[in-house]
Amino acid sequence: MTRKIFQYDGSDLIAEYDYQGNMTRRYVHGPGVDDPLVWYEGTGTSDKRYLHKDERGSVIALSDGNGDRIAIFVTFQLRT
Repeated sequence: MTRKIFQYDGSDLIAEYDYQGNMTRRYVHGPGVDDPLVWYEGTGTSDKRYLHKDERGSVIALSDGNGDRIAIFVTFQLRT
């Protein structure tokens, strides 16, 4: 099991650390509540991940610093 330590600024997640205290990710937020824009892998700024959102503000995709797609998240809305 991998343990992580999460650091927050108010309600915004701003960093993740491994159990030894080494930073593994940093997050940059926009002006809104729960508005992550970018995360950086590791301690530097060269390995970026952009978070793409839909009209509701849900993260639906990730791209790297070159704009290449890394992941797409699929959500389903149940209608009754």
